[in-house]
Amino acid sequence: MKSILHIILLLTLSTNLALADGDLVSKDFPLKAIRGKVKDSSGTAEFVALKGNLPIPTSSFVSIKGLYPKKIDLNPVGYVLPTPGISINCEPGTTTHAVAEGTISSILKVKGSGLVVMIRHGVYRTIYSGIEKSEVKKGDKVEAGQLLGTIATLGGKTELNFQMWETKDAMVKIDPAKWITQRPQTPKQLGERVFFALQSNDSAAFIDLIFTKNDCDLMVQHADGSESLKKQVATSMYGIAETLRTHADSNFNEIRKTVKDAGIDWQTAQIYNVDYKIRTANNLESTRIIIICRHSGGTFGIKLSECRKSDAWLMLDQLEIRFPNH
Repeated sequence: MKSILHIILLLTLSTNLALADGDLVSKDFPLKAIRGKVKDSSGTAEFVALKGNLPIPTSSFVSIKGLYPKKIDLNPVGYVLPTPGISINCEPGTTTHAVAEGTISSILKVKGSGLVVMIRHGVYRTIYSGIEKSEVKKGDKVEAGQLLGTIATLGGKTELNFQMWETKDAMVKIDPAKWITQRPQTPKQLGERVFFALQSNDSAAFIDLIFTKNDCDLMVQHADGSESLKKQVATSMYGIAETLRTHADSNFNEIRKTVKDAGIDWQTAQIYNVDYKIRTANNLESTRIIIICRHSGGTFGIKLSECRKSDAWLMLDQLEIRFPNH
């Protein structure tokens, strides 16, 4: 018979749990893996150094919502999340990946909510709830980005609940919004971020996707050529980015107005696809991205003319709008 503490813990791990037939794959999950003082703190410093730069733990996403203690709200969906952490709404077939190196400390199976995988990073834990089939087992050492499993589709939703805890002396909930990078890790994520910024009329989020000087310096570190040439390229790219930043608000508002003038409601528009092709020259990756959007009357496209990769995929040129009949 499950203890009250055990049941409370399960309730914090996932939404809409059916606890009656909950089956613990790892019986020591609640008491030994989370509670109490951690004896082995190795890996803690390395994990702390990643704060603010952890990747989003899914291969792609439709929207992200989190309410502990403040929101990551890239596409408001109007529901209350009763668990700590962030809820990531995805397309069916989306996979989840470890955000950092660590050890699989526990796997929990809960009827109606799929699998919950916990990874130990020193005194920290990351928890991935809503997995259909785990590709790892307890005790496995995992690398950053390693596949954990495919996210389950339950009740018509494909959703991952991601949580973080510190367990040095006691269980302390941590806000993932302060740890996960807000920067796109793939061209598809960049396209999604641009769309959600436009849809929610958030020009600040749009401007955040433009290269900074540090981004340009990071990018050319891996380029071919002399140091003087790298510096010249970085300076040129930063100049383009600064020009874009100066005109970003007007470009942003122009795209929103053009879509609205075409009789399209931004709030009912949806992403149909993000089309891109990565090109590599002199070890610099770049791409053009087309965000293909659906609305009640058909489709339209948003073109990102020039996007490049530093430690994330960001923009170096302005947006263009395209309608099928233009």
